[in-house]
Amino acid sequence: MLFFITITLWALCGEIAGTEPRKLLSIALAARRLGIGRSKLYELIAAGKIPTVAIGTMRRRGGGTVAARRLVPIEAIDAYADSVARETGINREGRELRAEA
Repeated sequence: MLFFITITLWALCGEIAGTEPRKLLSIALAARRLGIGRSKLYELIAAGKIPTVAIGTMRRRGGGTVAARRLVPIEAIDAYADSVARETGINREGRELRAEA
């Protein structure tokens, strides 16, 4: 159990001493970072609003096809959050954006 908690905390933080932060997140972690559910994230991906990267290849297992693992770049998550902020006029900290003169 402790191992699972340690791995989960590491995945959420994205950093371990002496390593770089993660550049790609799983669907579950990307959804958590955006504060939405996985289903909503899949909708955004299908609509082309958030790009993903395929890792691995398509393969067959038990007569069915298993898709390559899809990961979401951190930059794509941040870009989507920024676009939503611009559309709503609210920045990431919840403050109203000022109109530039």
